[in-house]
Amino acid sequence: MDGLLNGHLPLQSSIVLQPIQQDRRIESVERRCQVPKVTEVRERVRSLDTDSQGIVNNTKYFELFQDARLDHLMAIRNPDDPWTLGPDSSFVLASTTCNYKNSLRHRDEIVTRAWTAEVRTRSFVLGYDVRLIDGTVVADGSSVQVWINSRGEAIPLPDPVRRSLEASLTDS
Repeated sequence: MDGLLNGHLPLQSSIVLQPIQQDRRIESVERRCQVPKVTEVRERVRSLDTDSQGIVNNTKYFELFQDARLDHLMAIRNPDDPWTLGPDSSFVLASTTCNYKNSLRHRDEIVTRAWTAEVRTRSFVLGYDVRLIDGTVVADGSSVQVWINSRGEAIPLPDPVRRSLEASLTDS
């Protein structure tokens, strides 16, 4: 019972260290350097995703893009600079495209990738591709998300959202 006090773990003191202002800037710069440029989601094609010929249905690609989009947006968010989402400020999907290049089949192992392609005043563009594990691209596409208010009107991207998206822009 080494380290135990009356059968319980010893109380830990709760000290919150507040970094000095200079350290916050350094942490902020380090955080920006760690923002992922590309988010990858790995999975295996399920039988439910295929038609009678064993080929993945076209709608599944949009689901793959959606999952990658949400994972990418979660990955690029800075916890020190939170996004506020709600009825007065959120985004909607304005358009999405998919270009089919090869077929996927049941049990194929795939990687869906998402990245920030463009940041605009009131919207942003994400790019996607779906690849087999060997790197073969089977589909690619993009989506445009528009930031809106409670009346459905396009409004400028909130500053924390803009900062996260700009930090995640790809070089290409």
